[in-house]
Amino acid sequence: MLIRKASSLVGLCFAAFIAPSLGAVELKKVEPTMQGFSVEGLDDMNTKLKEIVDQKKIPGFVSMVARKGEIVFSENYGFQNLKDKTPIKTDSLFRIYSMTKAVVSVAALTLFEDGKYKLDDPVSKYIPAFKSLKVYVSGDGDEMVTEPLVRDVTVRHLFTHTAGFTYHFMGNAPVQKLYRKIGIMPSASILGAKLTDHAPSSSLEQFIERLVSVPLMHQPGAAFSYGVSVDVLAYLVEIWSGEPIADYLEKKILEPLDMHDTAYEVANGEESRFMANYAYTPAGLVRMHDNKPNPYTDPAHLNGGGAGLVSTARDYLRFTQMIAADGELDGHRIISKETVDLMRADHLPDTIEMPQRQGVPAMGFGLGFAVNMEEGKDEMKTPKGLFFWGGAASTYFWVDPVNDISVVFMTQVIPSNSHGIPDLMRAMVYDALVTP
Repeated sequence: MLIRKASSLVGLCFAAFIAPSLGAVELKKVEPTMQGFSVEGLDDMNTKLKEIVDQKKIPGFVSMVARKGEIVFSENYGFQNLKDKTPIKTDSLFRIYSMTKAVVSVAALTLFEDGKYKLDDPVSKYIPAFKSLKVYVSGDGDEMVTEPLVRDVTVRHLFTHTAGFTYHFMGNAPVQKLYRKIGIMPSASILGAKLTDHAPSSSLEQFIERLVSVPLMHQPGAAFSYGVSVDVLAYLVEIWSGEPIADYLEKKILEPLDMHDTAYEVANGEESRFMANYAYTPAGLVRMHDNKPNPYTDPAHLNGGGAGLVSTARDYLRFTQMIAADGELDGHRIISKETVDLMRADHLPDTIEMPQRQGVPAMGFGLGFAVNMEEGKDEMKTPKGLFFWGGAASTYFWVDPVNDISVVFMTQVIPSNSHGIPDLMRAMVYDALVTP
């Protein structure tokens, strides 16, 4: 068990007396045929994945497929570090980047169930500085023209990336230039943090202070713009709960689900399990080094909501199984079935299309991840109701509640999906499913 660094002395003392599993039952690995899968089909998928490693498109991978709470596919192949040829293992640690968002979104929804807020509450109710937000109209730099809000930014806008926030590495629009200039980035661990002209925000309070000084990309609710919205949500979790986000995640999600290797930091002594990160270039894979001070080993860094967690394939599969099982795992109820249903419903207005899925009008967005809203609207055999998301370094998950299938894939290559693995796996998993 990885004992994470406690964020307080109380947390440290508490962790020392917790039994490692706290009643957790490991997901059972079974023959694929017992859950309706073709052995040959999953073997073919494994062969394709290994070929991608051998072609040096990724250094290695860990992947798991589960159905009805039982693992039908679990493979690791390749290297954790290409230079010294360290083999990748099932318990290797990965930067999951934006897969952090789903975990933090669930944490926020536990507080929704506690009555701490309503989805359509204005964020300014809890963060008064949001009343001063402006919206970009035209111009650049000193010539920038803005306009007032026509509607408030709501909590629902944060969940669905429709508030008008962005990421500084998503383009070169005037607003994104301002993000880079003042260092809005909420954590040095995030992709592109070195592009900023100013040191990244060192606390969620400083992050909010900088964020409200920059105009929104568009009026709230007018478009889908992927960005720092879930980092704002993490700050709200701290306000609503009265606890640091790391402590709240530990208490409400990570410890109950026995996600004992998931944390904002790599624990002392576990660095050998932490996989190297690589960039995919025309010349091949090039090692990417974390910023200094390293946000994964320096306890002074900011813990955000949009990225920052380290995890394993095993841990994240437990998280997906909880959602697939309507909010409960091993007798631990995290959120209610009604909240899970709300989470995986489409919350985007019909007038908004996700730019990540142009040409797939059935793709919506729930409270923390993308959701497919119609059967057969793409070429990857995506069932209606399937929900998914990924991380910048090519980590990926999906859950199919109709067929009760969960899939987790872990590697460390930027940019995400430069290798086509998510689409390949989705097609081959459903090819291998002989008993829907």
